[in-house]
Amino acid sequence: MRAKIKGTCIAVVVMLSGCAAHVMTAAEKQEGTTAITTTLDAQVQTWLMRDVKPMADTMAPDEDAVNVGTDENEIIAGKRIFVEGMQRALAGFDKVSKASISNRRIFFSRDGCTAWTFAKWDIDAVAAGKPFAVKGMRVTTVLEKRDGKWLAVHTHASMGLPPQPAGNVGPQ
Repeated sequence: MRAKIKGTCIAVVVMLSGCAAHVMTAAEKQEGTTAITTTLDAQVQTWLMRDVKPMADTMAPDEDAVNVGTDENEIIAGKRIFVEGMQRALAGFDKVSKASISNRRIFFSRDGCTAWTFAKWDIDAVAAGKPFAVKGMRVTTVLEKRDGKWLAVHTHASMGLPPQPAGNVGPQ
C-alpha cells in the first residue's frame, strides 16, 4: 500500500510540474511591450510608405492567420492573400499624408507566449484625386511570440457605429 501511495504521489508531482506554466515577469512584459510597439509602428509605416513590406514582416507566415478589414468582403485567411490585397489597396492611394495610432493598449497571456492589442488608427490620404480619411478605426491584433519575435496571427479592424438608441454596454 505504501509503495502504491508513493508511486501515486510521484505521478501527481510529475503531472503538476508538466502543467505548471511560466509566468511572465515584469521585465518580460516591458520587453514585450517595447517589441510589440515596434511591430505596430512598422504597420503604420506600411501606410505612410505605401509599401506592404513593413506590415508583411510583422505577420506570421501561416495560411490560416486571419485578417478582418472594415469592408464587408475583407475577411482574409493567409498572409500571402492579405499581402497581395494590401499591395492592390496601397497602389490605389495617390498619397498618404498621415497614419497614426492612439489609445494603444497591449495585454499578455499569463505565460507570455500570446499578446493582444487594441488601438485607434487615423489615416489621411488621397485616392483617385479625392481626400480620404479614416478617423478612429478600431484595430485589435493577436500576436504570438515565435523564435523571440512577435508576429501577428489575427487582426480585426472596424469602425464604430453611432450610439444605439437603447444604450450600449460601454462605460457610461
